[in-house]
Amino acid sequence: MIQLLYTMKTLNTTVKYLLLAMSFAFAIYVIAIENSFDVRWGSVFSAFLLVFLLDGFTFATRIKIPPRLKLIWYVFLFFAFFLGIAARFYELVPHYDKVLHLMSSFVAMSFAALILDHGKDRLSTPLRIVFLITFAIAIAALWEIFEFASDKIFGTSMQELIQHGLDDTMWDMIAATVGAIIAVPLFIKKTKWVETT
Repeated sequence: MIQLLYTMKTLNTTVKYLLLAMSFAFAIYVIAIENSFDVRWGSVFSAFLLVFLLDGFTFATRIKIPPRLKLIWYVFLFFAFFLGIAARFYELVPHYDKVLHLMSSFVAMSFAALILDHGKDRLSTPLRIVFLITFAIAIAALWEIFEFASDKIFGTSMQELIQHGLDDTMWDMIAATVGAIIAVPLFIKKTKWVETT
């Protein structure tokens, strides 16, 4: 009987390479079959690069990312890029964009908590809460800047995929802020839940 139980490390490696393979396959499909070079290709290429963001984070901070947090990151990339853009869920599923911005706050706060928990100094609870929420909002703002820059430099339409310009940006930021406020109770204390294998 084939053993179906993977260790978390093996599962992460499998999911990581599956995402990379999907990026490559979708790029070939869009270019060769559809004969186009649209926003979907650029976004999936971004996902390809973001798969390696965790490696860059570990290299820059010397913080080892727990396996569960890696899996959360890979799952988020799948929902955001492959379902959202490649499968056009942003266009087909009402409010899909806003749900992902709520989820993004949870992901961002997971990394913020990881940074805090590996620091030498411990913040007081109020300062910890302020840092966690601010970090999540800052990540959302950086994403909006990325969308804007992509539209201007590469001619994509990331900010106009759902709504138009400023309205979409503001609702995305509001969704990320609400998500951060909802998720903050999970991260007030040391986040041991992400540390097991």
